Amino acid sequence: MSEEQFGIVNEGDAARLEPVILKDHSKDPVIVPEVKVEAPVVEKRKRGRPKKATAVREYYCSTCREKYDDLTVMKMGAGEGRFAIFCPQDQRSLGFSDFAADEKMAKLLKNPNKR
Repeated sequence: MSEEQFGIVNEGDAARLEPVILKDHSKDPVIVPEVKVEAPVVEKRKRGRPKKATAVREYYCSTCREKYDDLTVMKMGAGEGRFAIFCPQDQRSLGFSDFAADEKMAKLLKNPNKR
């Protein structure tokens, strides 16, 4: 027999020749690559009523040198759709809030060419 039919195997300090056995690959199972199915990412829905999308205005009181947002200032009715704004610390007047004027200003800022 020739060397091509034998493989070299280490055995301690010496090496020996061992016959090579060929395997019949015709009966091997066919391996199909596994396809991963990923579930779509679903965001959790928050429970309850959604928050109102309102612009939060900031007011500055020069007496107490504090900034207050629209949620913390004191409001007093000054006509229909109009409020007077006061500082919550020293009750100083910070101005007026008029819904009709605010909406008109927002429209003008959004479309400056239309009047």
